Amino acid sequence: MQRFQHILVDAGTDQPETAVTRAAQLALENKASLTLMDVVKPIPKSLGMMTDVAKPEELEKLVAADRRRRLLDLAYTIAQRDSAKLHVVAAWQLWMEDSMRRHAGDDAVDFIRKDHEARVHKRLDELLQTPFADANDIQLHLRQGSPASVIQSVADEIEADLIVMGTVCRTGLAGFLIGNTAETLIPDVTCSLLALKPDGFRSPVQMTDSVLTEEDEPLPLM
Repeated sequence: MQRFQHILVDAGTDQPETAVTRAAQLALENKASLTLMDVVKPIPKSLGMMTDVAKPEELEKLVAADRRRRLLDLAYTIAQRDSAKLHVVAAWQLWMEDSMRRHAGDDAVDFIRKDHEARVHKRLDELLQTPFADANDIQLHLRQGSPASVIQSVADEIEADLIVMGTVCRTGLAGFLIGNTAETLIPDVTCSLLALKPDGFRSPVQMTDSVLTEEDEPLPLM
């Protein structure tokens, strides 16, 4: 008898490895789905007055960089545990590219595309520094396209066993729970998916007696 079918884990604890390891064991024992939840808290508006420390946008970049590193650390730990190879997938798009081509021309837009791709590649190089710089079991995939389509394409090509991704909720009820890109991927992927929520994430819905109600937070599995 499968006691658990869907397991939700808050990975934002002081010792996330313990919670994640235990949840993974439960998922395997019960053949259940496993979702990791992690949250990045918004920068308080009051910090905007502390210009001598850092501007709010700079703080947000630091938090985002730390978030990407925490996500990479966890994904690499999971890969090492199973002696697997970690594929880091990065998708990028040029906003309003078709419209810009009509107004600015192909040469100008092609230049902007190359510059944008180079900046994305630079951020990835910075992310994959020590202790990952000398790792021979990490492969980078940098491609143009929507996140969902790029992730799906790479997963199919390498026959991925597990997709680990951070999520940022934007729209829809499904976005509240797992994020829009993850929601788009779910119908098509044939492997397991770990969706990590930012630190401090609070779901606006709660399941009580088969009824979803707003303004409450679901009880995390510890």
